Order: sequence, then C-alpha cells, then structure tokens
Amino acid sequence: MSSKRLVPLLLAGAGLAVTACAPPPPPEVTFFAGGQSAATGPSLYCGNGQFGECPAYPQAGAALRVPPSKPVQISVPKEVGDKVWTVTFEYRDGAGKSQVGRSGLFIKGDRLAFTLALPDAADQLVTATVHRLSPFAVQNPDGTVGFPSDATWVLSAAR
Repeated sequence: MSSKRLVPLLLAGAGLAVTACAPPPPPEVTFFAGGQSAATGPSLYCGNGQFGECPAYPQAGAALRVPPSKPVQISVPKEVGDKVWTVTFEYRDGAGKSQVGRSGLFIKGDRLAFTLALPDAADQLVTATVHRLSPFAVQNPDGTVGFPSDATWVLSAAR
C-alpha cells in the first residue's frame, strides 16, 4: 500500500479513536405545560463522579409558557432517576409575593417523572429546577449536613 493511501486511513482511524473516547453528552430533562414541551441540558453537570470539578453550562436552560393554575410535568432520564433527585421552584402568589417550594426526594429509581402543581389557582410559576443530588455529604455553615446538587436543569416559566 502506498504512503499516500495510508495517511487518510490513519487520519480516519485517529478520528474514530477520538470519537470513541469522548464522553456522552450530558442528559436532558423535559418540561411539559399547557400542551407545549421544552427540553434542556444541564446548567451544571458533574458527570465524572468527582464532585467539585463540575462544568457549568450557562447557555443551558429551557423557557416555557406556563399559565396560572396549570401544572408542569417534568420528565427525567435514567441518569437522573437512578440517583436521588428533587425539584425546587419559585412562584408568585395571588398577591404577587415571591414564594419558594420544594418537592420531596425521589430515591434511586423511584420515578422518572414528577408533576409540579402550585398550591393555589392564582399562583404563577417563575422557575423550576431539577437537582440531582451528590452522594457526598457536606457540612453546612449552621452545622447541619446536606447533599449538594451535582447536576441541575432549569426551566424559566412565562405567562
């Protein structure tokens, strides 16, 4: 085989080797409301199992029109559902006052979906964030122990 034909073969093989070693893209979470859906990658993702070395993706995030009194359905992939995860959210109540809430914890394989319904029909969702929790506990400044997020997916809601 001539050396001219060997170079393209070597380059093609090197390209395959690089592609085979590249990590898979971070998983997406999908939000559904009012007959529409929006999917997003994470805004923070520790995919390498080493907490503290987590790349941020500031361009990530979904936007979705969420009418008052309408629930938001959240669907997570196996990479989230096989860990402990939770949803935090901010909303404005009927008087326009900012409120925050949190779902319960979903434990390793417990579920891959959650429906977020606000307390009152006049409440308006502002943001919802899916948090996959790190398996590593940290001590908070107040002395309590917590499990920080090692991945987050954010929805910005609009009327």
